[in-house]
Amino acid sequence: MVGRILGRQGLERTPIDTKGFENVVKLIESTTADSFDLFYGLYKYNSNSRDTIFKMKKAFEEVEKELRQMERDDINAPGWGSISLNPRVKGGKRSGGGGGGGRAGSESTLLNFEQVRKEHGEESLI
Repeated sequence: MVGRILGRQGLERTPIDTKGFENVVKLIESTTADSFDLFYGLYKYNSNSRDTIFKMKKAFEEVEKELRQMERDDINAPGWGSISLNPRVKGGKRSGGGGGGGRAGSESTLLNFEQVRKEHGEESLI
């Protein structure tokens, strides 16, 4: 299942692959080498398939939840985390526009390193 899911992402080898990534590609290649019909047969006749899929979804959600919590904690931490990536947030507080909802850092915005260097000093980029 994991190899099939990763295979759907279109991952490809590159000249700078890490050993870990090489192993991921090998997993994809070995699990997708067999037909999807065979994979379906394994799913259909394994009484644990649905439970396994449920557990995988739950585990994915738990990891995603943990990442989001760490991201929220990081955004509120001193240092890089206190620099908002949201253009409507200055100094950790919302500035006008956009009407309620959302939280600092919830919008995907490129960080302007030149602005950070000017406001926080060169050492903040290290």
